[in-house]
Amino acid sequence: FYTFQAILYNSEAKSINKSFELEGSSYIRISAYQSFTTIPLSLLHNAMKYSIGNEKIRICFEKVSDKALVVKVISTGPYISEDEQDKIFEKGFRGKYASKLHHDGLGIGLYVAKIVAKKHNSTIDVSSNYLNYERERIPIAENTFTLRINL
Repeated sequence: FYTFQAILYNSEAKSINKSFELEGSSYIRISAYQSFTTIPLSLLHNAMKYSIGNEKIRICFEKVSDKALVVKVISTGPYISEDEQDKIFEKGFRGKYASKLHHDGLGIGLYVAKIVAKKHNSTIDVSSNYLNYERERIPIAENTFTLRINL
């Protein structure tokens, strides 16, 4: 996560006034296939692409027990309805406001990330907390993508 946030910040985020903030600490070393790198890249790139405003994208690490590490990517962006939360990990699906905010995207990143997480005995979930305001007719929410890495 640290490496990808640095790469994204220097290659793209800085020019559009986006930044990342890492919270918590973890010194857990996990054994994973190279494909695992698609997970942090997809989660961080989506947060950067769909976040609204200059608020930092937070990356929070929390060791739940000796058996799991939880990583949350939290950003402010378009509200993701419960219906969309069920579909957002499906191949080709893009949220209602995704194309309004960013024309690029094929609905592949989260789909692949979910598959890779499952192959690593891990899970990815999303929650969206509506913040009671809109920007350019788009309801704004705090969106949290939670990766649970089972050790």
